[in-house]
Amino acid sequence: KSRAFREELLERVRRISAFSHVAILRGVPLLNSGFSIPLLVEGRVYQRDEDLVSGIYNASSGPALEALGIRLVRGRPFEPTDHATAEPVALLNEAAVKRFFPDEDPLGRRIASGIPAALARGDSIPKELTQYTYARVVGIVADTRQFDLSYSPQPEVFYPFDQAMRHPMVQNSFALVARTRGEARSLLGTLRQEIRAVDADLPVDHLQTMDSVVRDTLRGQRFMVILLSAFAAVALILSALGIYTVVAWVVSQRTREMGIRLALGAPPVGVVRLVVTQALRPVALGLGLGMLAALACSRILAQYLSTISALDPGTYLLVATLLLATAAGACWIPARRAARVDPMLALRTE
Repeated sequence: KSRAFREELLERVRRISAFSHVAILRGVPLLNSGFSIPLLVEGRVYQRDEDLVSGIYNASSGPALEALGIRLVRGRPFEPTDHATAEPVALLNEAAVKRFFPDEDPLGRRIASGIPAALARGDSIPKELTQYTYARVVGIVADTRQFDLSYSPQPEVFYPFDQAMRHPMVQNSFALVARTRGEARSLLGTLRQEIRAVDADLPVDHLQTMDSVVRDTLRGQRFMVILLSAFAAVALILSALGIYTVVAWVVSQRTREMGIRLALGAPPVGVVRLVVTQALRPVALGLGLGMLAALACSRILAQYLSTISALDPGTYLLVATLLLATAAGACWIPARRAARVDPMLALRTE
C-alpha cells in the first residue's frame, strides 16, 4: 500500500507543469533528517560495538537530488533501472566518504546499513537491521546540513526506495519534495489537492517551502543576532561618544600650545595636522588591542554564525573605520577651530 501510494502520488504531481522535479524522500534536510544506523563496509571486520560507526539512513524515489538542489559530485544518481530486482546501489555524501573511505575511492565498493548478528543483542533490535544486503556505491553527493545550519554535515547514505529496508519506519514515513518553476508558496494548495485525491483520509498539515523551513531553523539564531546587534550598537555608540569626548577635550587643552606655534610662524594647516596625528596614535593603539581582543572572542561567537565567518574582515574593517573616523573628527574640529583664532587672543585666554 505504501509503495502504491508513493507511485500514484508521484505520477499525479509529475503531470503538473508547474513542477520541474518531483520525488519522494525519507528524510528532508532541516526538517526530518531520518535516523542513524551503523554503516558497514564489505570486507571489514566488526567484532566490538566500538567498531560500529553510524550514518544517517535515507531513501529516495525519483530525482530527489535535483528537487532539493543537492549537487552530484562524482558517479551517477539513481536511475529508473535501480528497481527492487536490480543490483542494490547506494549514494554517499562527502562527509560519509571522509569518515568511511578517507584514503580510498568509495565508488564501486559495497556497503550496508545494519548490525552484524554477532553484535545484535536484545530483542528490541528490528530483524531488518540484522538481515541487511550490501549495496554498491555508484555516486557521491554534496553535503547538506541535516539538523541545523549551525551543525556540521553528518555522514549520510541514500538508497532507492524500492531497495530500501522494509521496516515501516522507512517505507511508511516519507516526504514529497517538488521543485517549482515559479513561486512555490502559491502551489501548496495544488499539492494538498493531489495528496487528498490519492487518499482523502490522510491528514495534510506539513506542507512547507524550503525557505520557510530555513527561516524556522534560524529562529533561535535570529533572536541571538538581534540581541547581540542591539548590544553591539549600544557599545559602538558609547565607544564613539567616549572617543569623541576624550579626544576633543585633550585637543582643546592644547589651545595655548597651538597659539605659541602659530605665533612662532607655524602654518595653521601644519598645526592641525600635527595635533590630529598625535591624538590618533593612542586611538590607533586602542583599536589594535581591541581587534586582538575581538579575534580572541570570535570562537565564542562562531557557534551562532552559519552564513558568515567569525573572522569576517568586512565587519572588523567597518567598526575600525567608524571609530577612527570619529576620533579624527574629534581631533580635527577643535584643532581647526583653535587654529583660526588669533594667536595673541589664544595666549591671553590661557
